[in-house]
Amino acid sequence: MRRTRREQLEQPKPDLTPMIDIVFNLIVFFLVVSELSNLQVEPISLAKADQAQPPPERGAGITLNVLEDGAVSLRGASYMRSDPRLGAALELEALGHPREPSQAGEPPPSTLRVNLRVDREARFGAVQEVLERCIDQGLYKTTFAADPSR
Repeated sequence: MRRTRREQLEQPKPDLTPMIDIVFNLIVFFLVVSELSNLQVEPISLAKADQAQPPPERGAGITLNVLEDGAVSLRGASYMRSDPRLGAALELEALGHPREPSQAGEPPPSTLRVNLRVDREARFGAVQEVLERCIDQGLYKTTFAADPSR
């Protein structure tokens, strides 16, 4: 007796494991990046200004947060305003941007924009020291954030 055995050929199925791994990695990446982008904006109460306008252009720029106690926050790192590391951090930020032509003896001004977010309870002396640190590094293009609500 002869038996005929019919073999079924299985169709090859694609392995979706690598694709699922990539999707999960992308999800984690975007969650981390979105969390890091929120480090520049700290919860501070800005001064009110009736005629406040949005910054001129969103290009290459950094945000400095001056807190109520005078501490300065740059990209999630906190510095005291008299800390020499603040000047070093500003210098590193300015290095990656072109410089404009300057007068003899003056540091060449950087094209980097600095947006200052100052707590309304911060003392003016703290803001003045932060501005001096910026000037020392050739960062002259500064804007102040304000609350336009009346």
